[in-house]
Amino acid sequence: MKKQTTIHGFYKRKYTSSQNPENPAEIVLDENASPSIIPDSSPIPTPSPIPAPSTIPAGESQPEKTCTEINEVDLSTLERDPGLRTQIYDYPVNHRDTVRRAYMTLGPLQSSLSVYPKSGPESHKCSFQECWFKLYPWLEYSKTLDDAFCFPCFLFNKPLGTGYYGQRAFTIDGFRNWNKVTGKKCALLHHMGTKCTSFYNVAQKAYDDLLSEARDIRNMFEKFTDKDCKNNRLRLMEAFGTFNPKMKELFRTAPKHALYTSPLIQKEILNLISIRVRRMICEEIDGGKFCLLV
Repeated sequence: MKKQTTIHGFYKRKYTSSQNPENPAEIVLDENASPSIIPDSSPIPTPSPIPAPSTIPAGESQPEKTCTEINEVDLSTLERDPGLRTQIYDYPVNHRDTVRRAYMTLGPLQSSLSVYPKSGPESHKCSFQECWFKLYPWLEYSKTLDDAFCFPCFLFNKPLGTGYYGQRAFTIDGFRNWNKVTGKKCALLHHMGTKCTSFYNVAQKAYDDLLSEARDIRNMFEKFTDKDCKNNRLRLMEAFGTFNPKMKELFRTAPKHALYTSPLIQKEILNLISIRVRRMICEEIDGGKFCLLV
């Protein structure tokens, strides 16, 4: 098979005896040369990569990483102003409860000013009132934006599309319709809602649960002593015998030192029981499909 002709076949090099290595040989076009392949022993230079153009305008420095982009969160640098602080869901998942507890220790930011700025139509301008803090302890005020926010809703706010309608007003955008605070259709009372499923009541319930250290499951486990763990294992063995007479007889006739209280043994027993339960369910539904909601 004939080799494919390349562009090198139309050129030939002109060599001189006093050729300077720094000056490359002159390449001339040979009009009488026929297309042929001239082997080129010199390596083909690899073009250097062209750097991508920077998207940062000239004169501006690279923005620094915020605390949400790193694994550790510096609690001493938390922003207090509700109009400037970072949303809880922007923090790493493993640090969100830590950030929540830090904000709960600080409490809501209820700025007290001698005169609050007025806003609204020229004919009926209104301003924020400090007495609202006593009526609504969850209320916060941002001096930077002249807006009101909800403290529990901020702590347990969710990304857009996964929360409740109107949640942005008291968590991200801020509330400033001061003329709608008073009267029967008070916007603050409407935000609180009358049902337990309202956005505020759900957030307040989560706030109370997190505030109560006694309900924290991690603290409950930390209070268990070795004696408590051993007693719990013994009670688990008694529960096994209550639901299965054969296991009760097995535990009764077991050797003297076979207490079956080892965590590894109890996990194995639970696994065997779960397998037996699944088999019984499959036999009862004749091999049909089923699911469990836990």
